[in-house]
Amino acid sequence: MVCILEGIVTDDDLQRLGKAIGSKWDRLGRRLAGIEEDDIEDVEERYKALSQKGYHILKLWKTNNGESACYKTLHDALVDELVKRKDLAEKYCFEK
Repeated sequence: MVCILEGIVTDDDLQRLGKAIGSKWDRLGRRLAGIEEDDIEDVEERYKALSQKGYHILKLWKTNNGESACYKTLHDALVDELVKRKDLAEKYCFEK
């Protein structure tokens, strides 16, 4: 049986996932609580590289949500039909 990790997402996982999410960083941001459209536009303007955009939107999510920025919430956003990154959900959100 596969189990979703407990606790708050680590900064290391945010960095790795930010790089891996690529062009779907904005879709992921829209699926995460506490991220507004203005936040997505700000990240779009401030950062050039996709990896930076992905990381900064995830970091903002973690900052805005504190203890609610957990692996279960991240998993649910990654597998959402608009993001469709089950591969990343399995890689970063499941116990190894």
